[in-house]
Amino acid sequence: PRERIMGELYDTLREVADKRRERISDSLDEMEKLAALYEGEIPGEFEKYFPKGTPKHIVNYIRLGWDDLAQSIARRPEVQIDPEDATNPALVKSQKLEKIVQGYFNAARPWDSMFFFQNAWNLVGLGVAVAVVIPDAEARTPRPEPRDPRTALPGAKRRIGNIITELTDIIFEYEIAAEDAVEQGLADPESSGSTEDVKILEYIDDKIWAISSEYGDQRVPHNLGIVPASYIQTFAPNKIGISQFSEQISLMVAVSRIITQK
Repeated sequence: PRERIMGELYDTLREVADKRRERISDSLDEMEKLAALYEGEIPGEFEKYFPKGTPKHIVNYIRLGWDDLAQSIARRPEVQIDPEDATNPALVKSQKLEKIVQGYFNAARPWDSMFFFQNAWNLVGLGVAVAVVIPDAEARTPRPEPRDPRTALPGAKRRIGNIITELTDIIFEYEIAAEDAVEQGLADPESSGSTEDVKILEYIDDKIWAISSEYGDQRVPHNLGIVPASYIQTFAPNKIGISQFSEQISLMVAVSRIITQK
């Protein structure tokens, strides 16, 4: 049986994650509200404007605009790597690197189209897009993977104003089913039949990739020297990012209220 590893890493990450979440709690709450709105759930503060006991008719044009804008910008980028200097070896090197990157995109199919769409969807609708690069054992190549920015708690190494340009690390906070946690060595085997999800903290820096719970953890050194993740934000002076649709919520509520009263 697997030797139980006490959650020292989890306790450390829990402390850091709580501090980071507190700092950006307003922005994370806004993301949750917008994601719920996309699915037709009116924010609680607007419920008082609808007649009680009357079915609400939600005119969710924000969802249509959100999907349309995300689809329009979810394009595969043109890869261009400038040579370090004007010499022929530098030019050959840059061309080789371009082919390698294009090869990674080709190897990622059919996931690449969904990768670009999800990141575009998150960026225009939630104000932040997050991605990691994971190893694909079958294809033997790196594969980009989008992540939910509502679970992401970044550590900033460098900033330009409020925009993070380089990460020290990033923590993802989420829950998984108890059965899955047991399979990954992150929960007591006796809890495999539990209906309660297990809280997970996933940590990535420039040296290791770790997944941790209160029960134990799994750590894999990668020693890349860089954090294999990106945290992309829209500009906002006082937030980590801003949605293209946050200012349209009240208009959508007003239209829905009018339709509901008819």
